[in-house]
Amino acid sequence: MFSGIIRELGQIVASKRHTNGQMKLEISAPTVISELDLGSSIAVNGVCLSVVHKKEESFQVDISPHTLSVSLFAKYEMGQQVNLELAVTPTTRLDGHIVQGHVDGLVQVTDITDDGDCVNITFKIPEQLTRYIAPKGSVAINGISLTIAEYSFTDSKFKVAIIPYTITNTNLKDIEVGDYAHLETDIIARYLDSLSLKRE
Repeated sequence: MFSGIIRELGQIVASKRHTNGQMKLEISAPTVISELDLGSSIAVNGVCLSVVHKKEESFQVDISPHTLSVSLFAKYEMGQQVNLELAVTPTTRLDGHIVQGHVDGLVQVTDITDDGDCVNITFKIPEQLTRYIAPKGSVAINGISLTIAEYSFTDSKFKVAIIPYTITNTNLKDIEVGDYAHLETDIIARYLDSLSLKRE
């Protein structure tokens, strides 16, 4: 489990696609590497992955065909920056919100504006995920815990306001209109939806 508070901007330094469809990534992470062990869970751009090999300043993860099909990993190139978060512990402050690292889908940037105090980014959300979005609710974009500032159900779009610190310390600083990002909706909304469907 995670909280959506990014610890480091890692960088992809190696990538290999296997014949079985699986991918292995090596990610440079000099800041968090000392806290990782083999088998440790780590969120990479919001996707929960397991450390399968560790070097002095980098680690490797295996990505299954299913995860590749619902994420952007297959399109990442060498040098791509990725948001990294270590799993929370029982004594960790929950500064963001409960994040599982299970991506629900991709959202596309439709608008970016800078109002001086923060950067406002608008995302187009897949129609099947709109039921999990609520004004002032929580989402994780590329693993970053964010609050929905505005939401248009009819347009299937939501806006988030990104403070300067988050822009500087995550890969949202490089995002542009037309780009896609990983989305994880709020776990509470998903469970409530599942329970209501079971009663119908």
